[in-house]
Amino acid sequence: MQKDSLDSPLANLISSCQPAPAELEARRAMWQGELSGGRDAFRRAFEDAGIGMAIVDLDGRFVRVNQSLCAMVGFTDRELVEMTFQQITHPDDLEADLGLVRRMFAGEMNNYNFEKRYRHKDGSVIWILLSASLIRDAEGRPSYCVSQIQDITARKKAEQESALRLREIQRLTHTANQLLRAFETGADEVVYAKVLQIVLAAFESKAGLFLRFDTDGSLVGPYRAAGAVFTPRCSPDSCDLWSRVIEQRRVIAENTPRMMGCGLTVARSLAGPILYDDTVLGIVHLGDAPTDHTQSECDLLTRVLQLTGPALYARMRLAELTSRELEVMEMIVTGLTQKQIATALSVSVQTVAKHRARVLEKLSVRGDVDLVYFALKKRSNRLFDPAGHHVLRHPPLIDTGANYLPRQLEHEIALEPPKE
Repeated sequence: MQKDSLDSPLANLISSCQPAPAELEARRAMWQGELSGGRDAFRRAFEDAGIGMAIVDLDGRFVRVNQSLCAMVGFTDRELVEMTFQQITHPDDLEADLGLVRRMFAGEMNNYNFEKRYRHKDGSVIWILLSASLIRDAEGRPSYCVSQIQDITARKKAEQESALRLREIQRLTHTANQLLRAFETGADEVVYAKVLQIVLAAFESKAGLFLRFDTDGSLVGPYRAAGAVFTPRCSPDSCDLWSRVIEQRRVIAENTPRMMGCGLTVARSLAGPILYDDTVLGIVHLGDAPTDHTQSECDLLTRVLQLTGPALYARMRLAELTSRELEVMEMIVTGLTQKQIATALSVSVQTVAKHRARVLEKLSVRGDVDLVYFALKKRSNRLFDPAGHHVLRHPPLIDTGANYLPRQLEHEIALEPPKE
């Protein structure tokens, strides 16, 4: 971009206050002389500054630059003094920058600070904080600008990563609340279809399966695509992606077309195991998302499945109880003694004890305290893992490796497990 690329209002303003070409060349020679000779202290401060520094004339051309600025943008000092700041400013930031220059030349302010992007010589983008000051001559006319430039690329990257993680946590929290409510009521077919619908919406996927292991070792559960919903029964070996997910116990993303294992070809796949206490209860397979899957989406699905595992485990175990065993369990959870339960159900204490023993055995809990905790995990809108930690506290969404996550948010989701 050359001088005449400046917009007309700014060009007119510059022309009205800019000296004649001969005088301008004389001033440039004077600035060079001041930096090269008499003002040693200023010259040393300019050349040795740890941040980029530049003297810029009224049409935006670099008159003098230091080595810090050269290292920042990848150009030599000889290259930069043949260029204008407009040429290395990112096009999307140029108009806002020129607007501040206009105001400074018009006398509305003597300096300004502005965060913008530079184009490095290699084509990459760097973020900088520009502090520009207008120097006027003895008659008050604009003479030249002094610019101080700090590289803030690392800070900008950290801010962007923090904002991304915050959005991921909000997305996870919203999805978690919907999932936990979906698991609370309804027949299995309705609940699992609803769970699949929630996960599909969270990942903007058009097709998917929510499969759980049945007693015969097959995978069964709802399938949804193009508005159709049905419940296939599949072998774990019918899709090699499922086999890898089950074997490796982790979420796997594929951004290439494949068969889902039920006859449908999808452009992209995101699949992961539903785990409880390192046991694979089932799998989720999502397909046809609008864009390629990223590592952050793998992390998010991992968190979603960590939420799903305990809820699915509780529902599968409770499905093994008879109606009378469910009644006994509910009464134990409310704090009734076996004698009180026997009176309420008009049965003997021995019968209550037998039902209690079968409940503990089927749910794999050791006693009434564990039974109460099991029921609380099922009912609570704050789901906890087998170790008693709230799953939203686990890395990588909170343990970012940088201290940019708001402490308030970390406090809000750092919940404690129910007291026994």
